Amino acid sequence: MQKFIRIALPWVCIAVMVWYLFFDGNNYLDWKWLVGVAGIGAVCYIGLYVKLHKLQKQLQKQKEEHLCQLKKQAKQAEEAVAPELEKVKGNWLKKEMIKRRMVKEYLEKNTDYYANAYDNNAISKVQDWISSLWWSLYWLCLPFASIIIWVIVAILMALLFYWSFSTEMAICCAFSVAASIILVWRRYYVLAPIAIGLAVILLYGLLNAGLDGVEMRAYNMVLENEGIIFDDVQIDRSFPEDNAPTRKPRTGMLTRYIDNDAYDLENSFVIGDRATDVELAYNLGCKAILLQKDDSILKDKKLQDTCVLATADWDKVAEFLFAGERIAEVRRTTKETDIYIRLNLDGSGRCKINTGLGFFDHMLEQIGKHGGLDLTIQVKGDLEVDEHHTIEDTAIALGECLYQALGNKRGIERYGYCLPMDDCLCQVTLDFGGRAWLVWDAEFKREKIGEMPTEMFLHFFKSLSDAARMNLNIKAEGQNEHHKIEGIFKALARSIKMAVKRDIYHYEVPSSKGCI
Repeated sequence: MQKFIRIALPWVCIAVMVWYLFFDGNNYLDWKWLVGVAGIGAVCYIGLYVKLHKLQKQLQKQKEEHLCQLKKQAKQAEEAVAPELEKVKGNWLKKEMIKRRMVKEYLEKNTDYYANAYDNNAISKVQDWISSLWWSLYWLCLPFASIIIWVIVAILMALLFYWSFSTEMAICCAFSVAASIILVWRRYYVLAPIAIGLAVILLYGLLNAGLDGVEMRAYNMVLENEGIIFDDVQIDRSFPEDNAPTRKPRTGMLTRYIDNDAYDLENSFVIGDRATDVELAYNLGCKAILLQKDDSILKDKKLQDTCVLATADWDKVAEFLFAGERIAEVRRTTKETDIYIRLNLDGSGRCKINTGLGFFDHMLEQIGKHGGLDLTIQVKGDLEVDEHHTIEDTAIALGECLYQALGNKRGIERYGYCLPMDDCLCQVTLDFGGRAWLVWDAEFKREKIGEMPTEMFLHFFKSLSDAARMNLNIKAEGQNEHHKIEGIFKALARSIKMAVKRDIYHYEVPSSKGCI
């Protein structure tokens, strides 16, 4: 029964603590019970160790006493056989062999030299206690003094894992500390300085990492609560003057993502608020999202092309990543015109327009600027004939670009807008419903505004609505012809901006039919 208690009690204590800590045992037991159980388990182990240590000391004492007794008996036997040994004749080897035989015979007859001088009862007790300690997992720990060391090491490792993302360094550091303590405790003073030096170096490195690690850990905990989990965290601690290959925009820390088929870099994004973040994206061969109101900090054209979104609004970033980019390019080439248009519905109003007609460029720029669209239009038309083909084909290409960029139209608002401009009231309502229709209610008395014939306004919007497959209802009233047409283009821009706005929280096709 006593042996059963010695073996079973520590096991029961361990089982209760595991249940409490990992299997919702805290719903059934108060923490005071856990402390009590842990105390009982600790007392059991301490008791087992103390008892074993006492028995081992007793056995060691018996061994020492027996050894002394054997030495005395051996000396006594040599003195007893010495007179008879003197009578033996022969060389030293013969005498030595005869001496050993005579000493052995004397010890067997007159002493208990060859008897079992150990206390069998003491031996069985030690073996019994060792068995108990084995079955209670004692030998998975070191002696009691070492248990304290490993508890300290375990706490240290937990803190290092929490503070730092360098798991390997944390493990090495913890074991170096343990090795240092054990080597000093065992008085291995030659090896101890090596382990202590390694531990100090690793602790210094981890302490530096820890300052960043604690902050990063706090951010990570917030993001993890939202279901966002990082695959890896890379922190570069170099300075600009170090010219390190790991410093942004260099790719030294990200080499495992390059030329790796497991990652689709072409459709991946670097998100940051600096030009170096965009340059890093360019160096990696992926795209960039710039956390600024616009991309004015990007002076290099290659960086402007790499940046697919510039916004300080994280909702916009989430929308873009969830629903994808809405960019389209159209090239329309005929015998009369050669037109290239690139459109980004989620841009910042950056425009680069050249049609050869100054006033037409000015009107098209209103669409990009007031619609929040990035718009590139390059046109080579037969202006030596007249303006007709240039304006009409530009409208067709722009409409096709709008249609392609809208894609499946999921989540868009679909409908559109009106606005005043000085003496004019311009109303442009639209519906990206997939059916082309134009209602035009605007009268112009001048033949031209700038270099653009006023008769081409109707033709432009008709071609645009047909190519974009949208309903377009335009109405304008006022006295100033310039204000009137400019108001129409601005109202169109605002109408487009409203209609293409996406709601990723209601990401459905805005139609009872289920498609547009």
